[in-house]
Amino acid sequence: MQNQTPPQLPHLFIATPESLLEDAQKLIDTKQALLDRIAATVTKENATFANTVLEMAKEENKIQAVRRKVGIYNAIAKDPKLREASAKVTRT
Repeated sequence: MQNQTPPQLPHLFIATPESLLEDAQKLIDTKQALLDRIAATVTKENATFANTVLEMAKEENKIQAVRRKVGIYNAIAKDPKLREASAKVTRT
């Protein structure tokens, strides 16, 4: 059996307090853009599970994946500012 390459590289824990806050803002902006797009394009006549709930669920899955990565800094970071930023991000 040959060695297989993992599907993704391991997470590098190199974040800064500023980068955590920037990442959180990007998530908020992306989610808001999705909700705005749904509100602007979906009517009660064309609303389906796929173009509303499924789209929101996919976005929430992305958010939760990032939130877990960011949240770990609250437990492992030596820098108190990084722990504080991580805690703040996971509360939003």
